[in-house]
Order: sequence, then structure tokens, then C-alpha cells
Amino acid sequence: MCLIAFAWEASAEYPFALVANRDEFHGRPTSALGWWPNTQIAAGRDLQAGGTWLGITAGGRFAAVTNVREGGVEQTASLSRGLLVTQVLEAQESLDVVEQKLSKMGEETAGFNLLFGDLFGSNHELRFLSNRGSSRSARVISSGIYAFSNAGLDDHWPKTVAAEGELRRALRHRHPDGFWDVTSGRNVAQPEDLPDTGVELDVERFLSSAFIVGEKYGTRSTMRVLGQPKSNIEMTERRYNELGEITGSSQIRIVHPT
Repeated sequence: MCLIAFAWEASAEYPFALVANRDEFHGRPTSALGWWPNTQIAAGRDLQAGGTWLGITAGGRFAAVTNVREGGVEQTASLSRGLLVTQVLEAQESLDVVEQKLSKMGEETAGFNLLFGDLFGSNHELRFLSNRGSSRSARVISSGIYAFSNAGLDDHWPKTVAAEGELRRALRHRHPDGFWDVTSGRNVAQPEDLPDTGVELDVERFLSSAFIVGEKYGTRSTMRVLGQPKSNIEMTERRYNELGEITGSSQIRIVHPT
């Protein structure tokens, strides 16, 4: 995932709403959103490293990851960041115990941002964890609207600022189709507005749009998750080709266990 916009307890209609783009090389083998065999996990799957970028369980445990862009930094990680999401989804322990395991795994992965938590039950909670920045402890998410990409939760890039605004608009209009606009913008940022992540200027500009269209690398899919912490959750995936055209879609509906 390279752009995630989400609202937590900011709307009576959708107390939890998330829209996320997965940007990746088009040649990287991937399976579509679906239930993993013999598990309670609904997610796509990275067929190269075995993990996933976003998923949810039948019990309402959720996780999504982005990388941290560190141009010029040699990457020597031994673990795929997608395994962090798998760790959350497979764990049966409390979020405190899961966080400890994630922090340990973070010593062996490249830079990541991880949003994770429990969406069902009276103790529902979201946390944000990164292995970059001054604090390595998870931040508990308070009610509000957020967006992050390949930097911290408080780093404001042009596309994260735009995504927050689009998400506010979608929540006001309250129609599910409007959420697809949150991360669909294809305009690149002006040079003076670009972050400096250590990559070349033309690469930085190419990566600055919310939705990236490229022959070899671009937005492969968008995930829309709409639900309520104490009710049903609907997760829908749209998939795209090199031209940014929709090639397929999948949907999972999770009913709150009673």
C-alpha cells in the first residue's frame, strides 16, 4: 500500500471508513481479494513474498501497511513488510501482545507504517505503528480523519492532504460510490510541493499523484472498507492494468458475530 485515507469514529453513518491504493510493479504476482483457504482471513496475497498489504478477519481484526520511502538507503531487510499484516491477522492475542511482536519483527524489515486494530466489540481500537521516526511505540488513533503514504502519519504530502479532503466530502455525501474518488486523483504535484525522500526529482513527481499510472509500476488496486465497529463491514477491491483501467473487482462482507 502506498496511500491510505481513513476515518475513525468521525461519522455516524460510517464510523470506520478506509480507502487505500496499492502501488506496485505490475509484474509482481498477486492474488485478488478473497478468503484464504482454511483461515478466517480475507485479503489479497503477495505471491512473491507470501504476505499481504491489507486484510481483515471474520472477527474484525484489521491491518494495512505502507512502506517508508528511503531513497539512497541500502535495504538489507530479511523480512517482507507484508508479513507484519499477516502477523496481526493470524494472532489470537491482545493488541498489546501483538504490538510487542510487531516491534520485534520491525527490527528485521525495511521502513514501514502499519495501521492495525480490532473493529468489532466493545474494546474496538486502532493503532498506528512505524519502525521509523522518534517513537517506536504504537499510537492509539483518536476520532478523526487521517491519510498517510510513504512517510509518517503527521507528514503532509500533497496527495495525503487531498485524500483527507476527498474523504471528508465522501462522508458528507454518504454514498458508497463516492469513496472511490478519495484516492483516484491522477494529477502530479508541483516541484515546489514535493517531499524529499531521497529519490530523483522526476521519480518523486511521478510518485506524487494519488493514483499512479505507469507501464512498469503503478496503482495495482484500490481497497474500500466501509463499516461500523459494532456492525457489518464491507470490503471491496478494484484492480487495474498498466493504463489505469479497471480489470476486475471482488467484495467481502463480514457480519459482526452475535
